[in-house]
Amino acid sequence: MAASEPPLTRDTASCYTDSAQFTTPEAQVLNEYARMAANLDKLATLASSLASTQPALLNHLRPLERKLGLVLTLFKASVWATLQAEEARREEEELAAFEREEEEQAEQQARQRAQGRHRLRFDDDDDDDDDEDEEERDRRDTAAAYGQTLQSQAAQLPPPTRARRSVR
Repeated sequence: MAASEPPLTRDTASCYTDSAQFTTPEAQVLNEYARMAANLDKLATLASSLASTQPALLNHLRPLERKLGLVLTLFKASVWATLQAEEARREEEELAAFEREEEEQAEQQARQRAQGRHRLRFDDDDDDDDDEDEEERDRRDTAAAYGQTLQSQAAQLPPPTRARRSVR
């Protein structure tokens, strides 16, 4: 376009159809270009008006963004702490169940030994003193073996984890 020509608008775009120097398809194409140019001008005006109001809007939204970031961080921390507490509770329950099972097994073994010795006592009444000493030795051996078993199994367990809370 030349500098002397007015900007194309919808009203001036129709001048191409009235002109005799263009064929009908050329005039239609030029009219579409004129409408598109007018729409782009409107869009540019609207974009510049929005751009001038945007910094004020952003200044109002920045504190909200900070608060939401803090809320999200606290939410993540509380979820993590809950999961860690649940895991620690589950590990404690597993350890307690394991210890109960070991105690039951030790008691069952002690009963079986006691039943075996009881039958021997009825068979051999002269060895009462020896049986008592042997019974005491068996109890000590059973307690020592039980203690060693618990220590070795406790050494194999991972150390308990504690929930760490951090505030960012």
